Amino acid sequence: MHEALLARAARPAPAIVLGLLMRPFSIGHHVLLIREGNPLAESNDASAVKVAEAALICSQSWEENARMPFDPLIGFKLWIWKRRVKAKIGNMAAELLNFIQYRNEGSLEFPISEWPWPGHTKDATSRPPGTPFAIRLQQFLMINCGKSESQAWDYPLGLAKMRWQAYWEDQGGLHVHNYYDQQQDDAIAAMEAKGKEALTNA
Repeated sequence: MHEALLARAARPAPAIVLGLLMRPFSIGHHVLLIREGNPLAESNDASAVKVAEAALICSQSWEENARMPFDPLIGFKLWIWKRRVKAKIGNMAAELLNFIQYRNEGSLEFPISEWPWPGHTKDATSRPPGTPFAIRLQQFLMINCGKSESQAWDYPLGLAKMRWQAYWEDQGGLHVHNYYDQQQDDAIAAMEAKGKEALTNA
């Protein structure tokens, strides 16, 4: 049912922002954008400077981002890049949209079922986790998928979320929207449409 969604997460389309080829949007990219106070971690609005910052971060791996401040040629490299992208500054709105589409495509996840399932009860005493979801995903990849620290940070965010969802659905911890849920949704939509038609014809 969600095979197309999985395919997009497993093999994201190439994206170029401000002349830079983006790496698959990863858990580490999300964390680094937050670290820099970049609104594009979650928002769809940002200045030209922040779009450029986000593009630079997401064109590199976790380790490359860590080494960048210590690169003796970083000033020269950034100078060349700034000269190359000067022509694109006038069309920054398009570059912003490119980045938003790239980030959103890299952050896909399966829809969760909103229907109760047999044996499901809401535990009023359950406590929601306090740790950020990004570190839980990163730790999941290290423990369950054998990834190293940096490999887990570089792992595509959307695919990591889907792996996490698949694991917890197997464990009975959550339920991904399935064919039965869709049948229920379709039946309700059909009844609502009939109700609106009856009101219109009344």
